[in-house]
Amino acid sequence: MDRILRDAFGAPDLEFAWETERTFVPEVQARIVYTSSHTCAAHVRVFAIDKKIWDRRQCCTGTLFMVAVDKDGRPLPIPQLEPSTDEA
Repeated sequence: MDRILRDAFGAPDLEFAWETERTFVPEVQARIVYTSSHTCAAHVRVFAIDKKIWDRRQCCTGTLFMVAVDKDGRPLPIPQLEPSTDEA
């Protein structure tokens, strides 16, 4: 596969609210919030669900920027974001 996504800026900008336990179930929500000709950004929220009481808490949030590149590391064009709801 020629297209791969790589983190464009090294370590992503993630904010951790609290540390989870190993027994918690992770839930990850992500949506594309920005695109340019070769770059996209996804806003990510991570929740931890306590299986004992089914309590759900947000433990991490952040925005990840990625660049599409070919097998030689050259940028590739990506489809552009076309908002389809009022949220965008």
